[in-house]
Amino acid sequence: MVKALQKLSKRPSVEDLVRQAIKLLRGGKADQARALAQDAIIREPRLGEAWHILGLASEQLKDYGSAIEAYQTAIDLNPQGPDPLADLARLMIKIEKYAIAEGLLKIHLSLVPNSAATANDLAWAQANQRDTAKAIVTLINALEQHPKQPMLWNTLGLVLMSEGRMDEALPILQEALNLDPHFGQTRLALAEALMVTARGDLDVKVRALAEGQAAIDTALPEHRATAKVAQAKRLFSLGRLAEAWDLYEARHDPTYEDATVFDLAWPKWQAGQSVEGKHVLLIGEQGLGDEILFAEAIPDLIAALGPDGRLTLAMDPRLMRLAARSFPSAQIIAHTTARKDGLGLRGLASMPTKAPKVWSPMASLLAPFRPSLASFARKGPFLHADPAKIAAWQAWLNSLGPGPKVGLVWKSLIMDLQRQRHFPRLDEWASVLSVPGVQFIALQYGDVRDDLDRFEAICGKRLVWPPKIDLKDDLDDLAALTCALDTTLGPANATTNLAAACGAQVGFLVSPDTWPMFGTDHYPAYPQAHAFAPERFTDRAPMMQAVADHVRALIKV
Repeated sequence: MVKALQKLSKRPSVEDLVRQAIKLLRGGKADQARALAQDAIIREPRLGEAWHILGLASEQLKDYGSAIEAYQTAIDLNPQGPDPLADLARLMIKIEKYAIAEGLLKIHLSLVPNSAATANDLAWAQANQRDTAKAIVTLINALEQHPKQPMLWNTLGLVLMSEGRMDEALPILQEALNLDPHFGQTRLALAEALMVTARGDLDVKVRALAEGQAAIDTALPEHRATAKVAQAKRLFSLGRLAEAWDLYEARHDPTYEDATVFDLAWPKWQAGQSVEGKHVLLIGEQGLGDEILFAEAIPDLIAALGPDGRLTLAMDPRLMRLAARSFPSAQIIAHTTARKDGLGLRGLASMPTKAPKVWSPMASLLAPFRPSLASFARKGPFLHADPAKIAAWQAWLNSLGPGPKVGLVWKSLIMDLQRQRHFPRLDEWASVLSVPGVQFIALQYGDVRDDLDRFEAICGKRLVWPPKIDLKDDLDDLAALTCALDTTLGPANATTNLAAACGAQVGFLVSPDTWPMFGTDHYPAYPQAHAFAPERFTDRAPMMQAVADHVRALIKV
């Protein structure tokens, strides 16, 4: 009995457990912190602080469901406790539940009216619901109270950039840096804004690169890969391909915001390693449009493998028929895509018939084949649509009557805050859709019934919907349809990249800093395509008029 009492007396108190859990959490040992918080809760179920720590630890471990439950319990136990409320709102932003986050943050501001961090998060939640005007008001009000807070200036600059107001964002971002020269995320945004507003000014582009390098140098470890990829894209847009490819490898760092992890058992191809005579597994990466673009160098890889080499292509399942037709010497298998703990996971749906010697993501093997603009010397398509399907679509288009037939896409399925500025608004298409004697064919995937109604209200013209085709998944059919059209217009997404890769006429509506143009006024990967870019995101009228003139030129007199 005496030993039992001595052992019990040495047992840490609940308060000790909480203090130790906080220490472990700050030291990055979230799993141990969570265990101690759970022990504290077992002994004192109504201890709000322990529930709060459990939420923080679970969030660090990316167990978001448990984190939400723990934060909510902490709030229920102490409704006036501001910290769990703020952390729950921040997590809601992380998992893109912006409306919920906005409501929680407004409650938090009523408890802590002078919190700059809460006002900043509130503005971010509002902006991500496409209410950028409200977000700007929130930030301006907060800056009146906290004019020396760099994060508020930084967020205001980012919100302005999301609207394409780059010239206005520049001095705002500069003020954030003046207040905190080590604010790496601001340097990253400033570099992007400078690159877009350079408009041919080499000195401004040089400064953009300098800020981009400073962003890499000052970034926190978890942000450095993102800064490197952004700098790679700036180098691409200046035509400095060899330097860009090296930095672009950071896209596979697990800390990169859009990283893809490959679940493959074989050795990975290393830069400088010869592929002659080897069996290489080449796997598609990133989005579908990128996978199509990166496939441009596959014919060069096949030639480099030589007669004794072998190629296995792991591609998006929707591209397999096109790939089999286009690269008959390769074995074509499907890759798989999933997400776990915020990372993209890519594996194989089936194994190659023979184990490869090495494997590589598609873009990594572009580096040795596309080190300069001069290395883009291909003429003609690298993907080949089905001739019989092209003829069938041509017959359908002819049945619509005379005049050019122009395919139209106008957005991406992913239209988040930072991407929206890259896509013309529906009303900005008016000058194009008003060209007489032209029939416009809707190629936009997704549910776009409301968009079609708006187009008709704006222009008095109904886009024609192609029959019996899934525009998102029937890519072999879609490729043939684009080849039958007189041209396809739209931003650089999967559809326009597919059309261009098949040799169809395409008019890309691009941003001023579109990196796959590699510093030119066209797409080197697609020599037959046209590119139209605005000088400013906020004034697309001249660009859209140029697109309208391009369409008008299709009309045979």
